[in-house]
Amino acid sequence: EFKALINNLAKEIKEKEKEKLEPAMNPIKAFKEKIKTLIETCDIASKKLDVQIKEFTTEEKERILKLMTLEVKNSYEVNQIEKDFQTILFHTENINLDFSTEKGFLSKKATDLIQAGIQKCLDLQNKVKFRLLELENICLKKGLKSALEKRHVESFITEKDDIYNERLSRFIDREIERQSEIEAKIKTEEEKKAKELIEAEKKKAEVELQQKLQEEKEKTEREVRLKVEEAIEEIIKTIKS
Repeated sequence: EFKALINNLAKEIKEKEKEKLEPAMNPIKAFKEKIKTLIETCDIASKKLDVQIKEFTTEEKERILKLMTLEVKNSYEVNQIEKDFQTILFHTENINLDFSTEKGFLSKKATDLIQAGIQKCLDLQNKVKFRLLELENICLKKGLKSALEKRHVESFITEKDDIYNERLSRFIDREIERQSEIEAKIKTEEEKKAKELIEAEKKKAEVELQQKLQEEKEKTEREVRLKVEEAIEEIIKTIKS
């Protein structure tokens, strides 16, 4: 009986708790719902703002990219950089918003980046031109009779000095070896032709000598025959007389 009494007492306490707390919890639940709604509204607004910022950033980067591309093109013309050395290339991924001023012009940071690229193009162009100018002298000093041209070194002419010099030296050595093989082949052909010419001249001389000897022989035979005939005639005349 005492245990049942305790259980009933606990049940009554729970019912009283529910009776007293539920009315007090309703405003809290309503407040939580409002807070949830406000948070969802903020999230939606934040996502919309993120989309707008992303769209603005993309459009702004594309606008800056066009300005930089035009500036690069003008700089190519001003510095007389040939097409082969026009290697500057920007993408929207490489564009920063601080490449533009508040007024929409290219910032110093952007123009400095462009000029640094232009200088690299110009340095490379000058280096290649100098290498082509000295190419003939290098070939002659190495013993190569026919100087190399741009098409021979095009694949490595823009390399660093140590790589360029090493590859050029190897290329010239191969050309000298090929040149020696060609010269040896030409010499062999010339010697063969000279030998054949000597043999032909020798045969020609032998034929001519044989012809001359034959003619001399025939001439001698005619003269002897003529003298014999004359002698016979003299004898006949003598006998008749």
